Amino acid sequence: MSPLELVDAAIARIAEVEPAVNALPILCFDRARDQAKRMMREGAAALERPLAGLPIAVKDLSRLQGVRTTWGSPIFSDHVADRSDIGVETLERNGAIPVAKSNVPELGIGANTTNPLFGATRNPWNTDLTPGGSSGGAAVSVATGEVWLAGGSDGGCSLRVPASFCSVATLRPTPGRIASGTTSPVGPRYALWETLAVEGTIGRTVGDVALMFQAQVGAHPLDPRSMPADGTSFLAAVVEANRDRVKRDMIWNIERGKALTSGVIAEAERRRADIVRRMAAFFERYDFLLCPAACTPPFDVNWPALMELEGHRFEHYYDWYTICFVISLTANPAMSVPCGFTREGLPVGLQIIGPHRGEAGLLSTGRLVEEMAGISSRVPIDPRGPARSAPVVQPSTQAAS
Repeated sequence: MSPLELVDAAIARIAEVEPAVNALPILCFDRARDQAKRMMREGAAALERPLAGLPIAVKDLSRLQGVRTTWGSPIFSDHVADRSDIGVETLERNGAIPVAKSNVPELGIGANTTNPLFGATRNPWNTDLTPGGSSGGAAVSVATGEVWLAGGSDGGCSLRVPASFCSVATLRPTPGRIASGTTSPVGPRYALWETLAVEGTIGRTVGDVALMFQAQVGAHPLDPRSMPADGTSFLAAVVEANRDRVKRDMIWNIERGKALTSGVIAEAERRRADIVRRMAAFFERYDFLLCPAACTPPFDVNWPALMELEGHRFEHYYDWYTICFVISLTANPAMSVPCGFTREGLPVGLQIIGPHRGEAGLLSTGRLVEEMAGISSRVPIDPRGPARSAPVVQPSTQAAS
């Protein structure tokens, strides 16, 4: 198949699926067709790139040149990117063709993909439920066959929870594996030395994730954290003036951050260093750490966050995905791989954590888990309506304390 045929197939599938799931609210079909035609004119050299002709989705926290980048916020509703972010440029240079931007929570805050610009993205296994966030649109676009691969990012849980909720595979790599950067005041990699938020990959299978990750790794002069490819084959600030225009979780985050003293931050970094050392000691004895990717199956799409589970009340909007953000603190690479379903038929993901720069072994183990589970072909290509019964969770009355 030619790149243009692949793009047209993705466009047709997006038209068929989008009304049910709302995963890709910003479309760039003309740009994608032009890119595919140019690739075909360039001939064999262009078609030998690792991702040659594959339609992908770009998360709406990353800029794509000439296309709207809104970060899911009314503040940036009309913003058109004058250039692509580094991670997006890398993917395009390796042959990927962006066909759409995937939906995100407003400014990437929270783990339910909904915002005042585009509304809620819905879980294709049950469209009354959330796909998680913040890479919820990316996960849904892959699970429903709208695109082959999707880029995402992960600070607290943003790749792993959506992958778990949608029964697709993902990789949160070691910080610096994927060069990233932006000149925008919001979005991944604005703080060049920050090591919590990383860019990553979502695919239907671990093999697909490895394919995309192989095309993403490498150093870039504008990202001083980034590390050069080592030859490993992975295929074997919001201003106070806008206070009334952003979600209150973002306001709460900013106010908490502004209240932190240098001493408190230094103590937090000291404790994080202890966690990193304990994790390194763990991997001197064990190959991998296995745990759930989420403490719950997908919940109601209308709840801004999960605030109670089986009688336990969560204090803050982010507490329910602690099982993910504690791993982010360690800077270890981690995956979520589909491992089964609940009695109600909702997907469950297994989180696999590896040692620093251990993505090759992590992908190998993920593939083994995938084969053992035997469910990699069970993706909701056609979105489904409400299930006859729902998981036992309680709704939230507020998004943050």
